[in-house]
Amino acid sequence: MAETSAWVPASAGMTGGRKRLAKRAGVRYRFDRPFERKPNMTKTSENVSIPIDPGWEEIRDGVRHVCSEFPNEYWVKLDHASEYPTAFVDALTKAGYL
Repeated sequence: MAETSAWVPASAGMTGGRKRLAKRAGVRYRFDRPFERKPNMTKTSENVSIPIDPGWEEIRDGVRHVCSEFPNEYWVKLDHASEYPTAFVDALTKAGYL
């Protein structure tokens, strides 16, 4: 019988009888994933500030204008009817934002 490999978390409790059954079934268990490593993050309390290009303000204002045409009542109505916001998407597309 060909041996297959499966990943099982260490918390799964593969001990004793379960390990023997797995071995008889031809399944080899690994209890860690070598490719899953936690990144080395630096601990800092500094805020990161990314300057925004002035052109973004124009885009933001344009999107804000399109969004202002769709009040909360529009979204509530769609939510209750479980409908897709076609008019909203069409307006954003027509304005060139999608």
